[in-house]
Amino acid sequence: FGEPRWMMGPPPDEPPLAALVNFAQLVADRGDDPERAVTLLERALQRDGGCVEAHLALASLYSSSALAEPAQAERALRLAVQAGPNHARALTRLGSLLEEEYEDEAGAEGLYQRAIRADASDPRPLCRYAALLAARQEYDLAHRMLDRALQLDPAIRGGAS
Repeated sequence: FGEPRWMMGPPPDEPPLAALVNFAQLVADRGDDPERAVTLLERALQRDGGCVEAHLALASLYSSSALAEPAQAERALRLAVQAGPNHARALTRLGSLLEEEYEDEAGAEGLYQRAIRADASDPRPLCRYAALLAARQEYDLAHRMLDRALQLDPAIRGGAS
């Protein structure tokens, strides 16, 4: 009879999870069919609800001007953080969304701080946190955050992401 079906992995007509997420991101990047990209990402998440990259891609789609659904983007980002509580990019993106869409500076600050602790080599949360601090006129701490970010990636001197 061969190996039981549960030992064989996904059916042969199903691509590997990473390939499905990458293909969905390509469809999304093309920009002409965001609903198809959402469908592909939802299919990936049905296979593995803990796939942080799929949640992040879904959040990007929902944040895009094509779909413009900030509540759905927030939900996808919260699921990404739940799936990867120390995933710096997920923490930073959720912080950015809270800061920009909901003016929740306290929530954003906590997420930026978690992202910095989770990955001390990623300059993005340092830059986002520095911008938040500068907006609150906490210039000394903002300057320290930017100095750390520049040490990590001198190329951001032209414009922090």
